[in-house]
Amino acid sequence: AGLETKRRDNFPLMVSCMEVILQEMMKPRSLDDIRTTVWEIVTRTISDLRCNLVPLPMLTFTKEFKRVASSYYLQPAHIRLVVRMVKKKIVGTPGIGDRIPYVVVQRGNQMAKDVVERMSENAEHPELTYSPENGAHKLCIPYYEEKLVTAISRVLEGLHEGSETEVKRRMFA
Repeated sequence: AGLETKRRDNFPLMVSCMEVILQEMMKPRSLDDIRTTVWEIVTRTISDLRCNLVPLPMLTFTKEFKRVASSYYLQPAHIRLVVRMVKKKIVGTPGIGDRIPYVVVQRGNQMAKDVVERMSENAEHPELTYSPENGAHKLCIPYYEEKLVTAISRVLEGLHEGSETEVKRRMFA
């Protein structure tokens, strides 16, 4: 779990949440107290996410642009975003070696499960997310919830809180 707090390609909200959880787990208290505190942190984080209380920079992924786009068999989200930016001739299009910031959006009436399945098509540069030429896209909150739950469940397994499925059931009950 500590490794996830150091990886640069996770979004900052997840890193922040994981760091707080790990700090709470290290405090000398009873296991029940730790569990209660951790669940409060998780619940508050998900609630803030659903209520749009999390600033956009905290939901921004960054990944490195390592090689030319055409060399990828399946282009990941950040590479597809760069390709779209080049096609639109957007000033400041990133180059090889740059870190590409992106958020995951839902376009129009798109269902959240479709966004998750086609995430690479739903990456958008944070500064372009609400631009007039793109229209207004809302963030795909279920995608962020899924990423949070996956990471947090690995930590909670250490507290004997069950599998990822059990954690999801409890979080979204």
